[in-house]
Amino acid sequence: MANPARRRAPVVGVAGAARADLGTEAPDALPQLAYAPEYARQIRELLHSAYRYDPTESSGDPAGSAGALDEAVRTVLGGGPGLAVVHLLAHGQRGRGSGGLYVVGGDGSRVDTAVDQWLVRLEDDEDEGAPTVLFLLDLCYAGDAARLHWQNRAGDGRGRLRSARRG
Repeated sequence: MANPARRRAPVVGVAGAARADLGTEAPDALPQLAYAPEYARQIRELLHSAYRYDPTESSGDPAGSAGALDEAVRTVLGGGPGLAVVHLLAHGQRGRGSGGLYVVGGDGSRVDTAVDQWLVRLEDDEDEGAPTVLFLLDLCYAGDAARLHWQNRAGDGRGRLRSARRG
């Protein structure tokens, strides 16, 4: 069982780069989510003040690039026992061949690790000290909401995923 005394909450709102140079007809033009950073700040403050969840530190700005965002999530997954809420508000993208769901970073590129692989890593970790994690993913234009077939089985897995999508 996770140590409930240690609570972490990386909450990231990715506004994304303004892509005016691409025009509205470009297939990869995604609208900027200008509200995302402020919304994330409010959620982060609420989780900290009301529930004592600490924001996690990472070496880079998780909202600034796909690499820093991926690193922030992996840091939580490997961060030892406790509880974590990973809340990401960003654009999402489906893998062309696999159909895997990826989060798009602030630099416009997608993270290296698909969402399902974050969950697989967490569920298959044999370390009893792995955290229990609730993923709250609000991924605009992802094309689908994430739900993995094996998450429907009974049991007390370490990861829970709730997602929303638009577009």
